[in-house]
Amino acid sequence: MSPIEDPRFGAAHRRSLIEATQADAEAREAKSRRTVLILLFGSLAMFPVYAMFAANDTVGMTEILIGLVVLLGIRVVLGVVGCYILAATVVGGMGYLGPAILKLTAIYAAYTVTGIVLSGVPLGWLINFILFVGMVMWIFELEANEAWIFAIVTFLLGWGALLLTFMIFA
Repeated sequence: MSPIEDPRFGAAHRRSLIEATQADAEAREAKSRRTVLILLFGSLAMFPVYAMFAANDTVGMTEILIGLVVLLGIRVVLGVVGCYILAATVVGGMGYLGPAILKLTAIYAAYTVTGIVLSGVPLGWLINFILFVGMVMWIFELEANEAWIFAIVTFLLGWGALLLTFMIFA
C-alpha cells in the first residue's frame, strides 16, 4: 500500500506527497519542453545555411527555404496522422495535441537536417531513419517497438502521399 492510500498518514502528509509528485512531473515536462525547443530552433537555424549553400542560378535561396518549410509542414501533418493511427492501435496516446505537434515539428526538423548532412554518406538514409526512431523514442518516451511502428506508419503515409501527388499531377 502506498503512503497516499495508507490511512495511518494524515491528510496533510498525503496532500504534500501528491503536490511533490505533481511538482516533479511539471519539472520533467518543463525540461522536456526546453529540450524540444532547443532541438527545434537549432534545426530550423540550419535551414537557411543549407539554402545558402544549395542555391544556384536556377533555384534561389528563397525557393529552397520555402520548399524545406513546406516539406516540414507536410511531414508534421503526416506525423499527426501517424500519431492517431498509433494511438488507436498500439498505445493509449502520445499526449496532448499541442505538445505532440511541437515535438513532431522538432523531430522532423532535425530529421530533415540530418538527412541533408547524411545525403552523401553510403547508407545515410538508413542511419537517418535509425536516428529518427531514436528521437521518437526519446522525445515521446515510447518503447522500441512502438517507435518502429510509428516510423514505419509515417514512412508509408509519406510514400502514399507522394504517390497520390504524382497521380493527381501526372
